[in-house]
Amino acid sequence: MRPLRLLLAALVGATLFLGVAGADDPPTKEERIDRIRRLSPDEKRRLKDSLDRFRAMSPDQREALRKKAREVGADRLGELAGRDFARLKEKHVGLRRERDEIMKLLGGPERLAGFTPAEREYVRYMALRGFQEHCRIRLLETAELSPQAFNALPPSEKRTWRRQSVDAAVDKLLAERTIDEQARFRALAPAEQRRERAKLLAEWRLRETPAFARKFENFRLQKLLDMPAEERRRFVGNHVRWLQLTTLLAGDGADRDTLRMLHHLRADERARVALVYEQSRDLPPVDRRAKVVEKIRELYGSGAFDDARGARPAHPRIR
Repeated sequence: MRPLRLLLAALVGATLFLGVAGADDPPTKEERIDRIRRLSPDEKRRLKDSLDRFRAMSPDQREALRKKAREVGADRLGELAGRDFARLKEKHVGLRRERDEIMKLLGGPERLAGFTPAEREYVRYMALRGFQEHCRIRLLETAELSPQAFNALPPSEKRTWRRQSVDAAVDKLLAERTIDEQARFRALAPAEQRRERAKLLAEWRLRETPAFARKFENFRLQKLLDMPAEERRRFVGNHVRWLQLTTLLAGDGADRDTLRMLHHLRADERARVALVYEQSRDLPPVDRRAKVVEKIRELYGSGAFDDARGARPAHPRIR
């Protein structure tokens, strides 16, 4: 996580002071200073430590870090500011382990030797993204809950179903252990039991990789392998990741209100917007923009009044 901390320092103006790129007027120097003064002592110390490490780097290293920060973008850096990096790192380690296991089951690097780097990255990304959906569905099925009904539930009930589905998966794995092992688990302190539950859930997810790999092979990978190289290049080139949306929409002429609303959508909501953009690639920019803006406003509006979701400020016009 250290490179990420240095990225945050390299674009401290972006992480602490800016909203959506191009959506608001940049803050003045006095506003930036005032916001630093309002930081807690601990936040000031961490910021100073990061800046000291940044200044200690060579000019080439600093420029490389600035370049990386510009590629990541102010929006994403702002979202990462203040995150629990230890927990985030642990989560990423788990995701990489799952991705690597899936890619090994799909045939490893040799299977994709004829793909370009962008095409290989697309396969890895889609495999990891698809596996998250696969696990969500399988967890619900393990608890005998309907994945179709889940999508129509309000957020509070979705959280309840998620807890029930995780409990069912953990209980299933515990049932395979000896009576003594089950007793030891139930005798653990709450914090230790949570850690053990996380390990059991990680084990459950890895058990699901063979079934998912077979499904991904049949419905995704084989189609890509059968495509002529030029057709595959065009197909992958049309793929839109949600991190690209701000730049793409700004290029299509989206207004500041739209970019501001996009900034407040969650990652899963941005993924849905990215899908609309991807499906509208062949339309004229004005028509594509209209379809994407409509989707952004729909998602933003549905969440702005949902108290259970929280953390989404209502747009000034809605207020």
